[in-house]
Amino acid sequence: MDNPQKLENNDTHIILNSLSDSATSFDAQEINVIEGAAPIYSQEELDALPDHELKHVVCGVIFNEYGQVLVSRRRAGVDYANSLEFPGGKVEYHEDHAAALKREFEEEVGITVDNFKLIYEQRVNGSSSPFHIFFYLVRDFFGQPYGAEGQEVFWLNVDEIDYNRFPPATQLLIQKYILTNEYMQEIYR
Repeated sequence: MDNPQKLENNDTHIILNSLSDSATSFDAQEINVIEGAAPIYSQEELDALPDHELKHVVCGVIFNEYGQVLVSRRRAGVDYANSLEFPGGKVEYHEDHAAALKREFEEEVGITVDNFKLIYEQRVNGSSSPFHIFFYLVRDFFGQPYGAEGQEVFWLNVDEIDYNRFPPATQLLIQKYILTNEYMQEIYR
């Protein structure tokens, strides 16, 4: 197995790709949002729904030793195509959040994650049904991330993040947690 890659370890060898190295610039891309999509519920109605009636989605936020965050670009043909996202996905009926987060990272970016902590959650209107999204700060991972499902995956400098390039469910996390540098106190604990 590969050596563990810890956020606080400066000796870690990670293949770095910056946004400037990516094949297509943000300016040349269009984020495809569902036309005419309207919220299914108000935020008050969402908050009143029993949690077991909502799909659960888990996402992981990973920073490397250079302070860059791992993101992927959503493929064509899906909601919010070409937007950026943090790796993750739906929790299956037989899984807890930890198992789902580990499975999604292996399936999407080919790495094993460990030592993670819930940092933000939100109930969200989806394109067809509401869901509850949970964001975890991932402190340790094994392997080199790559687009295991054919998507582009890269490390992005925090100062290059434009939260408008992420789906709405992720924008508040970026505004309240990443762009305010709240994550810094968690990474180095």
